[in-house]
Amino acid sequence: MNKNNFAFHQESDLTIILSQFGREKFSDRFLGYMSKNSTKYPIIYSDGDANGIGRRISEKYQAELKLQYIEYKQEIKFNDFYSMMVNSLSNVKTKYVMLCDNDDFIIESGVQKLISFLDENEEYVSA
Repeated sequence: MNKNNFAFHQESDLTIILSQFGREKFSDRFLGYMSKNSTKYPIIYSDGDANGIGRRISEKYQAELKLQYIEYKQEIKFNDFYSMMVNSLSNVKTKYVMLCDNDDFIIESGVQKLISFLDENEEYVSA
C-alpha cells in the first residue's frame, strides 16, 4: 500500500471513497466532474490497479480537490479489494462516508438532503 499523506479539513461531514481497478478513464471523468462542480467533500481515491495511471490522474486534480490517493496492488481479487476498502475507510475522519464507483455522478443537493436526513434521524445508519 502506497499512501499520500493528507490531512482533511473538517469543513464537511462527508468523505467520498472512490474505489478503482482499471477503467481509469472513468475515474478521470469522475474526478473532473467533482472538480468542475467545486465539491467541498474530501475524496479518498483508492486505486487497486497500482499501474501508475491512477497516480497521474490524482495529481491532475490535487490542486482543485481535497484528494487523498492510496495505491494498492490487488493480486487476490476479493481479498485484496476488501482489504483496500477497510484501509480506505480507516482514513475517513468525517461523520459520514459515501462509497462510489468511478461511473457514478454525485448530485450535491441530493447528498445534502441525505446528510440532513441522517442528522435528523439518528436511528438510521444509512441513507
